[in-house]
Amino acid sequence: MHPALDSEVQAKAKVYQWRKHIWDWSRTALTIAALLAFYFSGISQLLASELAARLPQSLTVIVYFLIFFIGLWLLRLGFDYKSGYLIEQEYGFSTQGPGGWLIDQLKGLVVNLLILGGGVVFSYWVLLASPAWWWVWVGLGYVGLAVVLTNLFPVLVLPLFFKLKPLEDESLIERLRGVIARSRLKARGFYEMNMSSKTTKKSAMLAGLWNTKRVILGDTLLQENTPDETEVVTAHEVGHSHHLHLWQRFVVASLVIFVVLFLLNRIMVALFPAFAPPSRTLELALALLPLIVLGFIALNFAFSPLSKAFSRHLERQADRFALGATENREAFIQAMASLASRNYDDAYPHPLIKLFYYGHPPIGERLKAAERSNFR
Repeated sequence: MHPALDSEVQAKAKVYQWRKHIWDWSRTALTIAALLAFYFSGISQLLASELAARLPQSLTVIVYFLIFFIGLWLLRLGFDYKSGYLIEQEYGFSTQGPGGWLIDQLKGLVVNLLILGGGVVFSYWVLLASPAWWWVWVGLGYVGLAVVLTNLFPVLVLPLFFKLKPLEDESLIERLRGVIARSRLKARGFYEMNMSSKTTKKSAMLAGLWNTKRVILGDTLLQENTPDETEVVTAHEVGHSHHLHLWQRFVVASLVIFVVLFLLNRIMVALFPAFAPPSRTLELALALLPLIVLGFIALNFAFSPLSKAFSRHLERQADRFALGATENREAFIQAMASLASRNYDDAYPHPLIKLFYYGHPPIGERLKAAERSNFR
């Protein structure tokens, strides 16, 4: 274990992370069981038939989706409460009460209903309007929606959950401007996010696109980290912009989504010949939604090792940029060790956990890479 890490904290972190995984896996198992039961019990077919007989096409899709999504959300809520609130409270991370946590969940529900609802209505319209090539149009719609949401996230979505204000520490701002001067980043400014209103964990991010791009630092990070450590964490985020990682992520995510939708279409046609054009109907496509969602989840999970490996590659590039821009290896090491301790990140996870779930290199690997760097 790296000397900058606390062995006792890491032992607790392993237990914490495994407990979170177990509850998340249990929630996934429940979701799979619910999707299978909803379809094979005939309830999905009955609901689709009843709605199609009484409502116009667009309204049929909307009502079915609302019943389906809200029902699934309610079914998973207990697991979300255990993993996302009770365990966080037990380890001293959550600073919310149960009411505040539930309000955030309701906000998330509304946001997801609006975004996913629009996506589902569009997808079902394309399923019928372009039966053979629906997966292409849905993939293009996904890419367009991802670009729009990335642009709107820091100005429309994030403020629903956290308060943002311009960073006020002029000496720190000057440091961060120096980092930006070494990159291609054109940001709208530096912002502080009141993470402490919900958690004691620390985080920073580069959010937005074009005119909304900004560097956002959690107040917990600003309060606990030294200026040198804050500078190197910010330099990591700036590194993503310098290397155009956002656009690389868009390209890779788009390729994955097109492949997933193509395979999903082939699988559904193979299993349910009536899903193939021209016999496909709205009623059939709606009744099959639980299995379509299940197939989408399974295929995305199958591709997750490739997606996560690519993400870890980008994160290593951002780390190297941070070390080069600041030339402060010690601050980088202390910042990473601090994140591991404060957030209970497992610095040395099981290889399979890393393979499927780690979009960042484990902290232990990042510390070792920093030790090998050429910067003091």
